[in-house]
Amino acid sequence: MFLVLVVVAVVSARRGGGGGKHKHRHESFCDGLPGAKDAAVTARFFIKTFAEQIIGENCKFAKKKLRTDTFFGTDCINTFDEVFCYGARKFGDEVAAMMEEDEECVSEEEETEEDLAVTMTYQDMANFLGSGDVDTMGKIACAHGLPCFQRLVGHVKKCADHDEDFYSNVIEDARALLEPHMVEIMDAVNEKVLCYYGENSNAYKLLQMVRKRVTNFDDLKAMVNKYITSDTQDTVVTEVKAGLYSFFEGAEDFCEARCVVQSVDFFEELFTATHDDETCPTIGVYCGGCQDNADQFIVNSAGSIPCCTQEALGSIVGTLQSVIKKYGDLAEEIEETIIEVVEEEDISTDYYSKAKKNIIEQALCLKETYGELATEGQCMAA
Repeated sequence: MFLVLVVVAVVSARRGGGGGKHKHRHESFCDGLPGAKDAAVTARFFIKTFAEQIIGENCKFAKKKLRTDTFFGTDCINTFDEVFCYGARKFGDEVAAMMEEDEECVSEEEETEEDLAVTMTYQDMANFLGSGDVDTMGKIACAHGLPCFQRLVGHVKKCADHDEDFYSNVIEDARALLEPHMVEIMDAVNEKVLCYYGENSNAYKLLQMVRKRVTNFDDLKAMVNKYITSDTQDTVVTEVKAGLYSFFEGAEDFCEARCVVQSVDFFEELFTATHDDETCPTIGVYCGGCQDNADQFIVNSAGSIPCCTQEALGSIVGTLQSVIKKYGDLAEEIEETIIEVVEEEDISTDYYSKAKKNIIEQALCLKETYGELATEGQCMAA
């Protein structure tokens, strides 16, 4: 759902503070999880080793920084550890259970619409926002995540400024390092999909189609080049670079506004008001009852949305609209080609077509609600 993405984008780039009713459940997600902290250290070691082989060998500046443990810096270390510990805290038990069930997996020959039905509610989302975890995420993102991101982009830019072939050399070295493991990885994925979905499932047929067409990195590169010209690729890279620095500027402003608590409070109240057991039982269908409830809350709460939140929403929506306008035709061309190839393999695209139609309908309703949120004079200065 678009609103979910918006909320995550808004709060992940904000600094905690500014008052509010939320209490942080954890100053650090690693509190009370010494095992996860130790595992994070091990994971960071492997990342550093990989970076030395790929980036370090193509940039003397980076190689020196990596060897002296100053390439990633304290902010990146803190960010990685917090994300790792949050994952262990939230999903550790589920992952362990999956690993234990490896030898006893039960094949699911067919997926029904009932199996794929959305059961999450807007109240579930409100409860998540009220848990305090999002406040902590925002605080970590601003205190460590943003500086880490800026640091790494700066390092890579410096390497590229001194060597015009830096990016291509890095990609080639990454390819040489990963390609020997490609077959092994694909075999493992094949075994999992076969086990859980069965050989007659669309999921298994789709995987076999991919394996038949992509056997190495050259195949993958050829597919990209077939649909996206080199000029378009260069344009995308240029725009991504410009977008990064635009993001930095916006994120810094938002962090300095200390808007996370206000944003979380507002969306918690909005989601609570949106949920209704009869008119809006799940997040699966926004048009109709959910939209009516959300729009009514916005009307009743005129002037209550924080201006910094409204500004961020405008930036996010504007960026999405710009990307869709510029690359929409290309995306449709690629989509049509993929559907044609998939149907040649006797793989049903009915569910995809229905899902796409539903997403477009819901997006239009969400756009109308955003129009209510974006109305001038509706925001509240911090």
